[in-house]
Amino acid sequence: MKALLPVGIVLVVLGIAAGFGYQIAMAVTTGLPTNGIGWLQTSGFVLAAIGAIMIGVSIGRRRAARRAEREQSQQR
Repeated sequence: MKALLPVGIVLVVLGIAAGFGYQIAMAVTTGLPTNGIGWLQTSGFVLAAIGAIMIGVSIGRRRAARRAEREQSQQR
């Protein structure tokens, strides 16, 4: 479970790069903005969303572990 944070960060970076990379590539090659949303753009943003969820889960588990440790130390 320690891999959640690094994998989440990688997915967010790749997703954003794929999402905006499509628009940049089309603008550079054609000189025009994109007309519509390409599959790479939507799947890139979905990857970024999945990565963000993984980061959130990782942070939530860390907080829960710290809280449980704190409560355990107070009971002693």
